[in-house]
Amino acid sequence: RDVRVAMIGNVDSGKSTLIGVLTAGGLDDGRGGARSLVLRHKHEQENGRTSTVSVELMGFQGERQVLPTARQHAQRWKEVVDACDRNVSLIDLCGHERYLKTTVFGLTGAVPDFGAVVLGANAGVQKMTREHIGLLLALRLPFFAVITKIDLAPANVLQETVDGLCKLLKGRNVRKMPYLVKDAGGCLSCARQLAEGARLVPVFQVSNVNGANLDLLRLFLNALPARRDWVDKRNDKVEFCIDDAFNVPGVGVVVAGTVL
Repeated sequence: RDVRVAMIGNVDSGKSTLIGVLTAGGLDDGRGGARSLVLRHKHEQENGRTSTVSVELMGFQGERQVLPTARQHAQRWKEVVDACDRNVSLIDLCGHERYLKTTVFGLTGAVPDFGAVVLGANAGVQKMTREHIGLLLALRLPFFAVITKIDLAPANVLQETVDGLCKLLKGRNVRKMPYLVKDAGGCLSCARQLAEGARLVPVFQVSNVNGANLDLLRLFLNALPARRDWVDKRNDKVEFCIDDAFNVPGVGVVVAGTVL
């Protein structure tokens, strides 16, 4: 029922905007308006950079995406969960190297099934792109790539970005097989092979402003199967991994984490 995807990539690659567009069902205004639904803190809204781990929810009823109407975060989640039979949790992680420890925390504590490496078509492969791919390889986490801002990049710059990414993925340190997704059949085939542990890395080229290829990315996310079985095992040993602990006035100590 629940598939978790960790969204990582260099700063200003469009991760938060992409998440806002995917979960709200609309398009960006070209000035980062879509990311206002994702960024939680005032300083993030002001500089447009994620500095914490936040999660947004996509819901599907069959092949149809369930789109929330409320603005408040908890109400949006309730709308989606009540109306859908399948969830895709998009985990927005930091792109700036200053927050690399927070990104590592999100990649481990949030227990993602897959990773999504996001890079801007106008910026190409950056230092943190390589760093993040290295983290995914170390954690043995299957991943795919999303090239955003294809509406901004000239054709030759976009091609350089695609070529640079493919060269990196095929290199001796990564040894993956990039596949440029161009149709629905490729989406479904890639989703199946990625879940089965293939060396394949699907590559999507999208625009958050004009909506190019976003339908293919949505189809792919809906087709991804969960890699972990969160079934009820009451007789098995239960382990609770504590990620954070804080004190709530009038309530007491509250711990947050993941039940394994």
